Amino acid sequence: MKYAGAGYLAWLAVGMLRAAWGLWRTRRERAADGGASGASADERPFRRALVISLLNPKAILFFVAFFVQFVDPGYACPAVSFVVLGAFATLASVLYLSALIFGGTRHAGQMEENLRLFTAAGFTLAQAVRALTTAYLYTLGFVTEEQGVQPVPDERREGYDVNERARLMADFPLSAQAGAEIFEDYEQHFEEGLALVIEGIGARYGVS
Repeated sequence: MKYAGAGYLAWLAVGMLRAAWGLWRTRRERAADGGASGASADERPFRRALVISLLNPKAILFFVAFFVQFVDPGYACPAVSFVVLGAFATLASVLYLSALIFGGTRHAGQMEENLRLFTAAGFTLAQAVRALTTAYLYTLGFVTEEQGVQPVPDERREGYDVNERARLMADFPLSAQAGAEIFEDYEQHFEEGLALVIEGIGARYGVS
């Protein structure tokens, strides 16, 4: 049963990857169609989602295949194990989806405020969107890189020793010296990079 469950999970993963690839390949055609029509006004999303979740055979098989990995068949009451695991899964789902809902609501309000500030400063809406997206992606990429090297303050992950990197790259002196600029003093580098992004946005659109 465990091997069957593992195989089913792998099959689901392959199916999800194929579906994502298909959506990516047809993204331009779907964008040209103007998107699907919105939900009808009388649609009840909670009831619809509940019915789909309760009757979806894929979801049922997924949880059966997943939970069986953690249930001891020798236990006197294996049903109790399934109930406990189901309760934990439900709790995790509620917390995760609640975080998405409230976080999305807050993000939408913050986005509206940022766009209002940019348009009031002289940007068009399209320019404001490009500027915000550029600054956001810069910040996201920088933080991701920093966390990969230094997950907690003053604690560098193994394998990112600047001196050792320089020694191994002795044949590439400029790249070796660049290590100190890449992997040191992240706060200063972030501020300098963000200033470059902001100045570049202003220069590109002629807004200061």
